[in-house]
Amino acid sequence: MDKKLPLKIIFLNVGHGDGIIILLPDEDKYKSAIIVDCYDGRKAYKILENYNIKNIEAMIITHFHLDHYRGFDILFEKIKKNRIKMKNIYYMPDKTFRENDEKKKYKMFLNKLYILGINNDFVINSSCIDGKNESKSIIKNEEIEIKIIYPRLIDITSECNVNNYSAVLQLIYKNNKILLPGDLEAKGWFKLYEFTKENKLTLTVDILKMPHHGAFYEENEEKTLGTNEILQFIKPNYAIISSAQNKKYNHPDIKTIKKLLDKKIKILCTNSTDICGKEGPCFDDIVIDIENSINIEKYDKKIKTLRCLQKDFK
Repeated sequence: MDKKLPLKIIFLNVGHGDGIIILLPDEDKYKSAIIVDCYDGRKAYKILENYNIKNIEAMIITHFHLDHYRGFDILFEKIKKNRIKMKNIYYMPDKTFRENDEKKKYKMFLNKLYILGINNDFVINSSCIDGKNESKSIIKNEEIEIKIIYPRLIDITSECNVNNYSAVLQLIYKNNKILLPGDLEAKGWFKLYEFTKENKLTLTVDILKMPHHGAFYEENEEKTLGTNEILQFIKPNYAIISSAQNKKYNHPDIKTIKKLLDKKIKILCTNSTDICGKEGPCFDDIVIDIENSINIEKYDKKIKTLRCLQKDFK
């Protein structure tokens, strides 16, 4: 029998947004996938098509900002047209104020999810955790566990910032650990930290997708966790930044890059920006294979020689 394929995690280069596909190995082929956020539905479907995926175990919408969910519309259409089975979708509606156009898109999308749930075989689940539990399992077997570890219902009772609704996923595969925190901000991180501290849980990981596209959180506010404190809490070896040139938000923040470099954390970016580190090339799609250890498999050959701008952060 051929050696079993590795678990494959693909961080798609979608510009200033998020799109993550987890391919689950089944001996000599990939049959199932988990999708976490989707900004570019066509690109996400192309990955499913390339690997001949026939089953979506779960889709998770970490929170309802367009750069995390706008691609699901197209992806749903392509999945239905090509008869790919979908089992579960996880999301949590929020009570954040939206301007007219965004509010209209949000309500239309929620309505579409509701209709999809009625007319199809998949199950709609809340991405919130009951206060009595530590996590909500997405998938669990002898090799892999993917679970939602935040937010609990109590965490968002009086929360109005949609980023602090972000579902935080922990993936454990053969003792390798990955954390996918959506756009969780400083206040949400503090709640997560307090919960792990109270329950004597550890949350160190090998790979951290940097929250909010590499934004920097200061440490001077009460009941918040700054970027430096988050990195001390999580202790990652790799930092994934899904972002692109964006003058409005200036992500990733130069202070985040400097902090990662100071801590000797390996930085992998989906796109090049004016703000970048010295740690090798800027990536396109970031493909990570995990067997007994973590391997950065490849990145787009067209961008292979593109080096990050040399900046002195000292």
